[in-house]
Amino acid sequence: MMRSVGTAALVSFASGQQAGTLGDNYLMPMSLGECTSSGCTSQKKSLALDSNWRWNHKVGEPENCYTGSAWDKTACPDGETCAKNCAVGGVPLKDWEGTYGVKESGDGVSVGFVTQGPYSKNVGSRSYMMESTRRLPSTSMLATCHAA
Repeated sequence: MMRSVGTAALVSFASGQQAGTLGDNYLMPMSLGECTSSGCTSQKKSLALDSNWRWNHKVGEPENCYTGSAWDKTACPDGETCAKNCAVGGVPLKDWEGTYGVKESGDGVSVGFVTQGPYSKNVGSRSYMMESTRRLPSTSMLATCHAA
C-alpha cells in the first residue's frame, strides 16, 4: 500500500507545472560579487520570483486554479490533471515592486517584507538568483563584496 502511494506521488510530482503565457515574466537584473583571495569581480545575474508567490491560473485563461485556500476541484481533481490544466503566471516588472515589494536598488534589490498590493496584502517574497534566463546557478554560497 505504501509503495503505491509513494509511486503515485512521484508520478504527480514528475508532471511538473506549466509556464503561463498570459503575461511577461521579468527577471530582475542584479550583480553578484564573486570573491577570492585575489579580490572580487562582479557578474550580471537576474532574480526570478518563486512560484509559490505567482498566479496559478487555468492554461490560456485568466481564471484562478487556486483561490483563497482551495484548489479548483474541476481543474485540479488530482496532481497530474492539475499540472495539465493549470499554469504558473509570469511576473511583470510592475508587479515586482507593486505586489511583491521587491525593487531594483543600484546593483542589487531592496525587499519590503509586507506590501499592500493592488489586490491584497503580500507578506514576504522568495526569489532565486538565475545563472541565465533558464538556469539556477551551481553555487553553494552567495556573498556581498565591498571595495575597501
